[in-house]
This record gives sequence, C-alpha cells and structure tokens, in this order.
Amino acid sequence: PTPAPTPAPTPAPTPVPTPVLTPVPTPAPTQEACTESPRSWFDIAGYSCPEYVEYEWCTAQGDYGERWQQDWGSFADWAMDNVSAAMACCGCGGGTIAIRPTLVPTPVPTLAPTLVPTRAPTPVPTPAPTPVPTPAPLREAYVVEGAVALEVGDSEIACADVTLNLAVVQSLAEIANQSLGNIEVSCTFVPARRLGSDGRRLRGSALHTYNITMLSEGAAQDVAGRISNAPKEEFADSIREHLPAGRGSDIEVSRVSVKIIAEPAPAPDSAPTPAPPTPDSNDADPDSDATADEDSEMDSAEPRQQQQQRCIGVAALLSVFASMLAKL
Repeated sequence: PTPAPTPAPTPAPTPVPTPVLTPVPTPAPTQEACTESPRSWFDIAGYSCPEYVEYEWCTAQGDYGERWQQDWGSFADWAMDNVSAAMACCGCGGGTIAIRPTLVPTPVPTLAPTLVPTRAPTPVPTPAPTPVPTPAPLREAYVVEGAVALEVGDSEIACADVTLNLAVVQSLAEIANQSLGNIEVSCTFVPARRLGSDGRRLRGSALHTYNITMLSEGAAQDVAGRISNAPKEEFADSIREHLPAGRGSDIEVSRVSVKIIAEPAPAPDSAPTPAPPTPDSNDADPDSDATADEDSEMDSAEPRQQQQQRCIGVAALLSVFASMLAKL
C-alpha cells in the first residue's frame, strides 16, 4: 500500500507592527475681540460705554480722559450696581476678552488586524426599563430692563414724589402695552454736572430704573422694541398726561435705555423620597416566638404518648402467650 502523504505544517500568521504616532505641536491660543461686561452697560446717569469714549471721559488704559472734570469725582461715583466704566467698557480699559484655543483633531492610530477570529457572544436581551414620568420643565424668564432719565425743575425731591413715580410707571405700561403690576420701578437722584470742556451744564435728573419680566423671548423682544422705538417726546407727553393739571410743564426726558436679560430656570429639587423602613425579621416580638415554640412542643407531645401506650399493650400480650406456652 502507498503510504499517505505527510501534511505540511500550517505557517503561523505574521503579526502586523503597531504604527507609532507622530506628536502634533499644540497651537497657540486664539484671542477674540473684547466685549462689554455686562453688555449694554450704562452709569447711574444713563451714559453708555460708547458715550464715555466719544466724550473723551476715559482712555483705553483705564485712566480719566481729557474732558473728565475733577469735580465729577471718580468713575466709581457713577458706577451702576458697583460696576464702573473702567470695569465694564472696552474703550476704558475694561470689558472681557475671551481666549479660545484652536482645536486640532487627534490622529487615530491604525490597529493591527486580529489574527484569529473571535466568536461573537450570544447577546442577552436587556429588559426594558420601567418608564419614569418626566416632570414638566421649568420655564426660563426674560427680564426687560433699562432706565428713563427725567430732567425736572427740582430733581432732588423728584424721587420722593409718589405722583411723579406713578406717572412714570403708567407711561411705561402704556408704551410697552403691559399691566401696572408687571412693572417694577426704582428712582435714583443724579446731581447736575458739566458736559465736556465747553461749559455746558446738565440739570440734575431723576433716573427711573425699571424691569419687566416676560415668560418668552419673543414677548420680551416685543416689549423692548416698543420702548426703544418710542420717541423721548412721547414718553414726556405720556408722563404729563398722568399728572394732575398744572404739573409737568418743566419735565423733559433726556434719555431712555433698554436691554433684555435671560434668567435661567431654577434647578428642580431632585432629592429622592426616602422609602419607608422595612421591618427586620430580627426585630420580631420574642414573646410571639416563645408562644410558637410552646405550641409546637405540645403538638409533638401527643404522638409520643400514643406510641408509648401502644408499646405497653404489645408487651403485655407477649407475656400472656409466653405463660401459656410454658404450661403446655
């Protein structure tokens, strides 16, 4: 017979080397433009960042400009909510400059192929999770805020005039098409000062700061548009109409400002409700356990007595048979 040929050995697969990654240099961060912080800032007299730069009241290095008068005091004396022009305005050495690094995609290494195929495991079906009811999302609020500066004959006592303050609120409600209860107004007295080096002097003014809370961005934009598009003369006429007869002839509206601030919805209270305590088997009543043991002992005592009685009867019968066989 012809011998069977010897099978040739199967050569082992040649492993593929893992490639080495070349490090990529990290690029320098990119500097973005400066922005006012907060946006649309204005001082207690209603002057904004562009006006500070235009009137040369400040420098880009944060110092006082050529037309800033010494008797005006410092920038901090005119700060709104403790934020001065030197802190908020880019043209006055303030503002916010965002630095954002340039992102470079990380190269993905090429993996060596698997030499031996691996059998895929049998997938185990995952049970569907129990749906949890989702609470209704909390709504975000939008606040329309700004200021109305009034130049009146006696501005020092204007903020204490309840009738005048109510007329300002009624005028805002009429122009913004809102109810009186949705408008909050506070008044600040602004003393008189000279404007620039030409000697012009501004009268003292009563700065009425307002805020109107809306539930949607579209409604807030509508209210802000109504206020910003209304001429200053319309504001002044509306305020005079809500004052008693013979008053308001010396009232002038020097400026009106408006901006929108989005307030995030408050975080929901997600603290889990504690589950009621589960009674422990070790905390069971010891008296009830003792009673159960006594009952089980009484139940098992009756069968033992019956077994003993049967054994005594069998022994007596055996002794009678034994005596009879002895007599025979």
